Amino acid sequence: MRIREHHEVFKEMKHQISVVINYCTNDYQFIRHTVKAVAPFASEIIIPVSDHFYDGSPENYSLLKKTKRENSEATFIDLEFDPTLKEQHIWWWKLRRILRLSVQSGSQFWICYARYRGYSSVSNKRGYVLFLDADEVIDTKRFIHWLNGRQYKNLYGMKFSNYWYFRRPIYQATTIEDSPVMVRNGTLSYDSFFSYSERQGIYEKLEPPKKRMILGLDGMPMVHHFGWVRSKKNMLKKVRTWGHNREVDWKSLVEKEFTHEFNGKDFVQGYSFRTVKPFISFPDR
Repeated sequence: MRIREHHEVFKEMKHQISVVINYCTNDYQFIRHTVKAVAPFASEIIIPVSDHFYDGSPENYSLLKKTKRENSEATFIDLEFDPTLKEQHIWWWKLRRILRLSVQSGSQFWICYARYRGYSSVSNKRGYVLFLDADEVIDTKRFIHWLNGRQYKNLYGMKFSNYWYFRRPIYQATTIEDSPVMVRNGTLSYDSFFSYSERQGIYEKLEPPKKRMILGLDGMPMVHHFGWVRSKKNMLKKVRTWGHNREVDWKSLVEKEFTHEFNGKDFVQGYSFRTVKPFISFPDR
């Protein structure tokens, strides 16, 4: 189905889906795919971007400008990093995670804040809001077919099943996750966003009816998550600057991983993998 035909189906069914995409330039190789995939059904696309990475180091401003030029379908929300909001001590950070208290500062705070700012910028207050990361690419045709079934109209919130990949887009985990969240607009408060479990925390704060592990009409996932499909250089940059940079010694794990060819297990989740035809292609960075 061509893009124009996608739009015709969308207009006929009158879905009101705003899409919020968390993005930094570590994910430049994915963002165009992600935006193009949601454009046929999205009533608006909002991308919050910060002037710093989540560890506080400066963003790649030239690549941010390029991203904005190449994704004219989206509205970009510029966030200013606050250097006075210091990273909390590691013992306090760990305690707050264990006790499931709200995130207060530091790397993960900015992830949550970006989603909140995207949500609060949605212009359509009566529709639904889909939260994606820039490395999560929707299977457009199958997702539109699922939307046309109108199952989502009976729910306040839902999490979509997704395929998970590692190192190269041909290595697909045999375990299915569910990361992307869609909610009925107006169901979330400010506090709903600030959880160490991020979108899972958003989902947990929602009142029922809600549903996890949603599949397409054919019983298969409709989202492909490429967050760990990276060159060594780009993976090292990711683990240094992303919101989970304090959880483990990521640098050592990445260095060890790239001493050998992929051996069928990842160091993040410990999943097993199968080899598949790539859903999308992009250059290594």
